[in-house]
Amino acid sequence: MDGEINDLSIANLTKVADLKRTSTYKFFPHPDDIKIALIGRYINELKEKLENFNQLDIRVDKKWNREAFSFSFYFEILNILAQKVPVPSEYGLARDSQGVIINPISLSEVDIDRSTIIPSFGFSVDF
Repeated sequence: MDGEINDLSIANLTKVADLKRTSTYKFFPHPDDIKIALIGRYINELKEKLENFNQLDIRVDKKWNREAFSFSFYFEILNILAQKVPVPSEYGLARDSQGVIINPISLSEVDIDRSTIIPSFGFSVDF
């Protein structure tokens, strides 16, 4: 099956990453080295513990019923305390100052602000 860990080979890796086979062997001399690197990475990610945090969400709903239809409206505010929500590290492709992907392709940690207050509203009409 395509995409399984047993499908990893130097040939497939060079094809997907658009690298030469000789440069791939420099990083992964044996196909099992690819599996070991991936397994080690994911084990380390699973070991990461998230910090404790508080989050308060508020939602107000109102519904009006009529003979032929009903109308509902809601308003909500997520993370009203503006606490930073802890998440595991996220990665993206490394880019230069103009936003162009750097070659050879490498990953860099992406910093995302998770302390935003998110207001929203909505409505529905049921017949």
